[in-house]
Amino acid sequence: MKVRHFLLVRSVCPVDKLPDVYETIVETTSVLPVETIIEVAQSFAERELYQEDLTSEMARRLGATVTTTGWHSGVRTEVSA
Repeated sequence: MKVRHFLLVRSVCPVDKLPDVYETIVETTSVLPVETIIEVAQSFAERELYQEDLTSEMARRLGATVTTTGWHSGVRTEVSA
């Protein structure tokens, strides 16, 4: 079984303190309740994090592969962990 969940994850940019929004894919080979994914995703909303740190922490907390895509100063950045 391969499951892919798609959502938006928000945080705060540690450089300019503006909101960041990441298109996010959570991939797993087992049941992972969407309520758990939402809870973890919402925990980042007020935190100042680099995209790389957010992605790594989310993957660790969910026990899944996480890919985030965001734009920073006109540069599209994709991170997988």
